[in-house]
Amino acid sequence: TTEIYTLSLHDALPICYDDASFRQAASEMEEMEAQRLAALSPDQQAAALSKDGNAYLGRGLMLEAEREFQLALAANPNDSDAHAGLAEVRRRHDDDAQARAEAQTSLKLHSNAPAWLTLARLDRSQHQLPAAREDVSHALQADPNNSDARGLQQALAPAPAVPSTPPKP
Repeated sequence: TTEIYTLSLHDALPICYDDASFRQAASEMEEMEAQRLAALSPDQQAAALSKDGNAYLGRGLMLEAEREFQLALAANPNDSDAHAGLAEVRRRHDDDAQARAEAQTSLKLHSNAPAWLTLARLDRSQHQLPAAREDVSHALQADPNNSDARGLQQALAPAPAVPSTPPKP
């Protein structure tokens, strides 16, 4: 059976695509993107692919994010952003050992908040709260305005001490 996709822009006439046309258009878009990337230096390719990987990661599309980070590392094996992104993908797939290794590789290349935050989340999940707090501190040193780091810092803050005796009136 042929599926029909209808796209409509405001009050314009609807545009209908059948399944084969839709696949053809997607293929042509991928080819255009590949040509655009081919014109870039390896460092620029890695940066563009890492940016795309982070966009997929932000939308929860792990397979697509992983593919982009792997392509970034193929273009530039020393791209710290790609290693940091791949670390987060591995963490979300519960591959803690690989996540930690990728984050540490990223940090050896360049201190960055995403890698530190992945380590903090790993440490938190393993109930290593002092280490997680230290990782968040490093993340904030790398990027003082990182909202994820600030949120995790608040979540990891020690609970206020409860007085053992009630205060006197």
